Amino acid sequence: THNEFARHLIPTSDGGFMLAGEQWNDTPGPGRMYFAKLDAYGNLQWDTTHIHNWGAVFSIQQTWWDDGYIVGGYSLTDSTDLLYDMQVLKLDSEGAIEWEKVYGGIDNETAAYVLPATTITNFTDFDDVEYYMFGAYDISDNENNLITALLDANGDIIWEQNYYPQLQNCLGFQTLPKIKNNKIYIGIFQYNEYGKPDNLFARIDGNTGYLNWAKPLSFAPENSVYFKDLEPTPDGGFVLAGYNYTSTPQKGWVLKIDDRGRTCSNIPCDSTIVIEVDIPNNIEEMTQAKSAISISPNPASKQATLTYQISSGKTALFKLYTANGSAIYQTKLQGQGSQILNTSPYTEGVYFYELLLANSVVANGKLVVLR
Repeated sequence: THNEFARHLIPTSDGGFMLAGEQWNDTPGPGRMYFAKLDAYGNLQWDTTHIHNWGAVFSIQQTWWDDGYIVGGYSLTDSTDLLYDMQVLKLDSEGAIEWEKVYGGIDNETAAYVLPATTITNFTDFDDVEYYMFGAYDISDNENNLITALLDANGDIIWEQNYYPQLQNCLGFQTLPKIKNNKIYIGIFQYNEYGKPDNLFARIDGNTGYLNWAKPLSFAPENSVYFKDLEPTPDGGFVLAGYNYTSTPQKGWVLKIDDRGRTCSNIPCDSTIVIEVDIPNNIEEMTQAKSAISISPNPASKQATLTYQISSGKTALFKLYTANGSAIYQTKLQGQGSQILNTSPYTEGVYFYELLLANSVVANGKLVVLR
């Protein structure tokens, strides 16, 4: 009896998935944000909706410390002038709203991307978790003031940075951000001198929100070129992906860069080398090279089995942490196999683990110890 639109599908810590999107009625009226929890085989475990005012879900990430979710999007706040505000929801592990915030003023605001800023290594207390939020305020029909904000555990703003006039002719952030070594890497939608959609690849300081640099990705300036995804690579750089909307036939593109946005290593070389292929928007499977880890049974009593699959020729580091972020165990892993994890010395409670490849976290999760 409703129309559902799926926008995001993310893996969850239990091996399943979370599907997020919108649900609309056939009759006029406000729509709903729609969330569906799936098991590892795609079977529905539960679903829920939350009424919103003609808005949408733009990002959803699982919060590793409580298996809940942080959701970013937008909603209509002024139906007369059709003005929208950024919206963020914190959901518990069953999809119920813990808190909801709307950000903006008298101007029109674009949708918010939001993701956890707190990692296992800097976690101290559940009340001290933080989130990054990314959005934009309208300046004119073809230009927005981009902003980055740090939110506290209740969604209140700790600090906010905007990037106008440092960045001009921009409409908004175009990719879900990636965080490496407390630096935020993100794609930006910008109009070029031909009036065509173009792109910037930017790095933002995670402590202050200051813009470190923003580099143009202009390899077909007279075409409408979109930047849709980026993923870190084991060598410290990134793979970027998007598509050329104007080309016939339309083509996807893939670009390999280093951690400073350069496409080749010989300074001051900064050529742009692009391979156009037919590719999906999401490239996580290609860049992570199927490194994976699981622990069973979970909850565990005296021991558990650590099963792993590491990218060929790579060495990964498994680390286990207490709830306050103290590392209590680590081991190096190669290839495919399993080993026994002795949990008998650990007190009952919740522990967190992560798998690192080239200093980047490629998997993480939660281990519960019960006697």
